[in-house]
Amino acid sequence: MRILLSPMFSCLLLMLATAAAAATGTVPPPSGGDKNAAFPAENQYCLACHQGIEPTRPPKSGMMQAIFAKGRELGDPNGCVVCHAGTPAEIKDKDKAHSGAPAGSRLAAFTATPGALQLNEATCGQCHADHVYAVTRSHMNTDAGKMKAITWSWGIGTRNHDHIYGDHDLDDQDGMTPRFGTDAYKNYMQDLSKRFPGQFPQKLQQIPEVDMAKLAEQPEQAAFTYLRKLQCLSPERQGLSGQRPFSGHGLRRLPHALQQRRLL
Repeated sequence: MRILLSPMFSCLLLMLATAAAAATGTVPPPSGGDKNAAFPAENQYCLACHQGIEPTRPPKSGMMQAIFAKGRELGDPNGCVVCHAGTPAEIKDKDKAHSGAPAGSRLAAFTATPGALQLNEATCGQCHADHVYAVTRSHMNTDAGKMKAITWSWGIGTRNHDHIYGDHDLDDQDGMTPRFGTDAYKNYMQDLSKRFPGQFPQKLQQIPEVDMAKLAEQPEQAAFTYLRKLQCLSPERQGLSGQRPFSGHGLRRLPHALQQRRLL
């Protein structure tokens, strides 16, 4: 499906879906039962130190059972290494436990943030390859909506509502049919993309460099500098050279990152 959906349409669809679910009582209950059910190996492996941590899903759910099965293959019946790697048999040395990866892992080393887009093909992508493809082309990752809004406010591209720029060059090769949703939803989204093709682009260009020779006559280029500073917020970015990675590798680091870049 084309790369992005206009922010206005995204918010509208979310509100409509939420209201409809609440009105009809169709919000599904959590699958798999009790989240407090026991892990396969309580107080062992990673849980020797992390006992009490909440599971991603209820332990008896299909998703967690699949993770436990993969974990057993990698020497960790609790499944932590499936997404985090590390050395689960090490229960005394924190640094050793939080390093390396078991044989057969798709990860090269331990990670505390398996959802980071720099490596989630090897984590989430083990079971959800379609979602990994879609997330890399999402509004949140490309920043296309923010790019359009800010360049427009600086007087760039005001002739139309076409989304041209993103955090990086990107294309979408899977065609016009959405990967997810009901047939009615897919038909609706295809109709929207035909009505508003500029807001459903098949490719994006990385924001251009400022042409300093033309800055005096085109001061609106300052928008590009501003947008580059904001790129630290992209889930796929790791920050500027010499800085610790943030955002994509853990939003808990984001406030510090913003302060460092004087954005807070």
